[in-house]
Amino acid sequence: MEPIWSTGGAGGEHAVLADLEWATGVLREAAADVGEAADLVVRAGVAPYATMAARRLEGDLLDTARRVRTVAENYLEVEKQARQRLSWWTRMGEQGADVVGRATWTVRAASWAAWIASPLHSLSHAMGGDPVGEAVKPGGPPTTANLHRDSVESMMNVPGYEKFAEALAIALWLLERRLGEPMRRTVTQVGVACEEGPTSLEAIMADLRRTEVAGHGEVRIARWTGADGKVRRVVLIAGTRDWFLASGNPADIQANPQAVTGGLPDVAQTVVAALVADGAKPGEPVMLTGHSQGGIVATALASSPAIAASFTVSAVVTAGAPTGRIELPASVSALHLEGTRDVVPGLDGRANPETPNRVTVHHDVRRSGEESLAGEGESMASAHALPTYRETARLVDEGASASADAWLEANREFLDPGVVTVTRYRPS
Repeated sequence: MEPIWSTGGAGGEHAVLADLEWATGVLREAAADVGEAADLVVRAGVAPYATMAARRLEGDLLDTARRVRTVAENYLEVEKQARQRLSWWTRMGEQGADVVGRATWTVRAASWAAWIASPLHSLSHAMGGDPVGEAVKPGGPPTTANLHRDSVESMMNVPGYEKFAEALAIALWLLERRLGEPMRRTVTQVGVACEEGPTSLEAIMADLRRTEVAGHGEVRIARWTGADGKVRRVVLIAGTRDWFLASGNPADIQANPQAVTGGLPDVAQTVVAALVADGAKPGEPVMLTGHSQGGIVATALASSPAIAASFTVSAVVTAGAPTGRIELPASVSALHLEGTRDVVPGLDGRANPETPNRVTVHHDVRRSGEESLAGEGESMASAHALPTYRETARLVDEGASASADAWLEANREFLDPGVVTVTRYRPS
């Protein structure tokens, strides 16, 4: 079975432990109150049996509090064991493979650097070829043996992160203006089609993939009217589509540091413009979905009081997005998909809050049984790719955990709506 588990949510560790801690606290406070009452009885010289009964009740309450605390501790242990579904020798094998992969990468990189710096390289290049350099050059992107989500999260969790991210966002924004990139806060409708609506979380990942392939900072909105007469929407927001600052695409690198701390960059404004153009009104349920940067933007929008005043965002789905520093109101139900070997969700240096309204699903795709995913998750690029998260979504649809199941059931209104109207909007 693939390693997949969840934290937070209705059946998550935080929700259960919070209830147990609350119960323990109530019992201890009650015991203290009974103890004070017993002291008053003694001072008042009331019948001894009343004092004995009060002391007995105090002891029973403290004993019950200890039992509840033991339940919480046992739950933690069971939760920890449930996350480790692989045998110890399999885990040791994977750790050994990581060590070998790291060493192999280091040796190849060092060999390539040494060759480039040597006089023989210059001579070989002058003669019209460089076979040795090509042979020792590191191939492909770095492996996940070097970095993974938890290691990156630990490195990035430093004091002053928010101030640094905000300063970086401002600097990049000013550079954009200097390079002449226009503000993109309006959209143009570029297509309308009637399609089958999303029937599962896996289908949403497939729709996000189509949105990303379209490029141009495109936002797609699937709209339909439910049996209750309410108009519902699923908004699809792509990841970073521009790693420069002067292409005119608002889904660029500047949006990342701004959105990761809850700000609303240009690309967020285009999502708002698309909702306005689509006729969204308060009271009409909206689900915001996004991969990578799109997930950060979806979460940032859902956290904004200004957005809440204009639209009813009731659900958020993210894949491979660093969203731990963004606070969500209790009215928004969020599902975050995170690969254990994907570095991107750790770039904000903060784990997602384990609250009842936020479920984070953790998945190690390297152990996938799907033949089409053989070898995936071994590189940073594949660990972050949407096809990888489509597999995570499929497992959630099939039943990954009690928390994920509860989230799906609570947001069933956004799944299997039948035929929907899909409108494509591009920034203009």
